[in-house]
Amino acid sequence: MLILGIFLGCGKETIPPEFKDKIVYVCGEGICTINPDGTERKVIVPIEKGGPFSNVRWSPNKRKVAFNGKVNKNNRVMVVNSNGSDLKVFGLPEPKKKKKKSDVPRVSWGEYSLNFCEWSPSGEYFRYRSSGELDGNYIEVMNLDGERITEIYGYNGSFIDDSIIVFFEPYISKKTTHGTMIIKYNFISGQKEELVREEGALYYCLACSPQSRRIAYGYDWSAAKSPLWTMQLDGSNKRKLVSEHDQIEGGQFKKIAFSPAGEKILFLPDNGSKSRIYVINVDGTGLYSVTDDFVNAVGGADWSPDEEHIIFTSNKGGNEELYIIKADGTDLKRLTNNEIKDCCPDW
Repeated sequence: MLILGIFLGCGKETIPPEFKDKIVYVCGEGICTINPDGTERKVIVPIEKGGPFSNVRWSPNKRKVAFNGKVNKNNRVMVVNSNGSDLKVFGLPEPKKKKKKSDVPRVSWGEYSLNFCEWSPSGEYFRYRSSGELDGNYIEVMNLDGERITEIYGYNGSFIDDSIIVFFEPYISKKTTHGTMIIKYNFISGQKEELVREEGALYYCLACSPQSRRIAYGYDWSAAKSPLWTMQLDGSNKRKLVSEHDQIEGGQFKKIAFSPAGEKILFLPDNGSKSRIYVINVDGTGLYSVTDDFVNAVGGADWSPDEEHIIFTSNKGGNEELYIIKADGTDLKRLTNNEIKDCCPDW
């Protein structure tokens, strides 16, 4: 992991100064960027290019932005430079041509939707889900040349590094008819390892932190009443962080996010537009509610790079807008104010 740490450190150093503190989000006009003080708001991709958009995310070095757009009524993965130049669309139909045995598989499923999920730590790959695979329970990885690197049966994955993904794999249980395993898979070497399997368990909402070497995940609220767990990247040291005795408002999580240093976890239980953001230390101490019950869970939430603030979506003012609050729950500020909703920020 030392090599990975050095690599990630180098990636952070290459962030262009003008984008270091920028926030990217879905705005009424398309995809926008803005400073945390509300200045320099800019539309980098107009909605006419394939909106409505969703799932917007910075690349790790903030030189690119990926998101979902629509072409011919189907979702596509779109990637653009951070200044709005060189928009590329992944998943378009390709002209028919004779393939050679040495050809690398490319995605050309014009009739299917491709849904962007996550960048790899280096930004060389991204993870997506295709609607064209049976029941949709497939995780797929693509590079920026449009080459599909791997296809995995499972869902809701998270990169540990550029070759390893942790994900949920469903299975048929003899006692309860269904269940979920947590799997670690090296899609370069093909090595697969089962980290967690519990009879009848239903896991969801996965997040990984190479910095703290931990994985966080939800455990079906209605079945276990113990929704938030963590473990080491190798599956050891499982720890229940939130139990049935904690006063948590809402149901299954819409978001679990480690802080940039990996020592705290933000989680957002879904209670519609009356949700709250919670923060807890990775050792299970210090649980507190950052916000009152006015967060839109679907709009998501995210840490600032310095961990001092949290950005989220709320309709507190009658329309979905972006708000910033200090991580200790003080100094709430409204960032955007538009007639059309703003949501889904990534800092």
